[in-house]
Amino acid sequence: MNRWKYMPCMLGLALSITLASGKLDLQAAPASRADISMEDLNIQGMIISSVEKEVASPFYKKGLSTAQDCVYVRKGPSADSEIVGKLYANAGFELLEEETAAQADWKHIRSGNCEGYVSADYVVTGTDAEDYAKAEELDMDADLATALTLEEEQEQIARQEKEEAEAESETETETEAETETGAKKETQEAEADETTEAETSDGVSISEANESVWTTDGVNVRADHSTDASVVGSLSSGAEVTRTGVCDNGWSQVSYNGSTAYIHSDYLTTEEPEQTSSSDTGSSDGASIGEQMVAFGRQFLGNPYVYGGTSLTNGADCSGYVQSIYSHFGYSIPRTATAQLYYGRQISMDELRPGDLVGYAYGGEIQHVAMYAGDGKVIHASTESTGIIESDIDYCGTPYILTRIIE
Repeated sequence: MNRWKYMPCMLGLALSITLASGKLDLQAAPASRADISMEDLNIQGMIISSVEKEVASPFYKKGLSTAQDCVYVRKGPSADSEIVGKLYANAGFELLEEETAAQADWKHIRSGNCEGYVSADYVVTGTDAEDYAKAEELDMDADLATALTLEEEQEQIARQEKEEAEAESETETETEAETETGAKKETQEAEADETTEAETSDGVSISEANESVWTTDGVNVRADHSTDASVVGSLSSGAEVTRTGVCDNGWSQVSYNGSTAYIHSDYLTTEEPEQTSSSDTGSSDGASIGEQMVAFGRQFLGNPYVYGGTSLTNGADCSGYVQSIYSHFGYSIPRTATAQLYYGRQISMDELRPGDLVGYAYGGEIQHVAMYAGDGKVIHASTESTGIIESDIDYCGTPYILTRIIE
């Protein structure tokens, strides 16, 4: 006998559950039998408690995305259905009508201007969403992010590219002005016939130099001749740099990316290191740049994850983090994870080396991109709760695609 089908007879109660305006109204008809067991009463109480808890949740008929990066919103409840938008990590949505038995793996949602179906594997609803929000330390009083239609995403990308172009133009203008100022200063110094030794404002003397030196280990490049100075970049072991001055406090003045910077002299040598053969690295130039990229990218570990961001200090998403690192070394690559991973050449796990890209997919769709750091590790802008981190390469499963851009 189906115990639940005949529950009113077994309990001697007829329960009426009415939901109106988010309130729960429970009524019970008089008992038809007096022999109600404690077990039946416990079951009745659990049913009522479960319903009360679900309705009282701030996520009643609502939910959250648990995808690592984003999950596609589709026109119909099928992986073959047309994509109409993207629901990014921790974004909220309104749950529409309950799914049918044939659609049990899909949720019909509305989020922002986007309405459609998402895979139930990448979302949580009701009290499950409430528990997830608490675990992720999400602010339930703040407005949650919403899905983006494909049109909105393209508009956002175009707006970001415009802002980046304007910022680059401003930087070029400032650089030109600084160049003109520098030229005037050099002329004035030549006319004044200054000596080859200068003294900084803090009393450190710098003797002029002009020679090639090489790093003896991975080292930070700083804005001033002190370990308290801000880091402006980094160099891997064996990198060549021009020394333009020798400080009497143990530091060297160098030319770095067209600007004056400083490296402690203990990490520099005038003897050129032996070049590693291409058979050892596949491409000595490519491997050297990849290692430099990893060293540079590690400076920003712990910085925030910001969806749509490209700032290594103020916040970036996974593809924005990768794009900014590559841009720092003069490589222009696409903005989004999927475009980046198909921009270069696909390689095998055995070929993987520092600087290569590692892509992760869910349901056959690329959701996340990271940069290989060597020794089975990747560095990446992970989530809002973790920020920019270093992880094992299989931290969320086997990588879906491996890509080399620097040959």
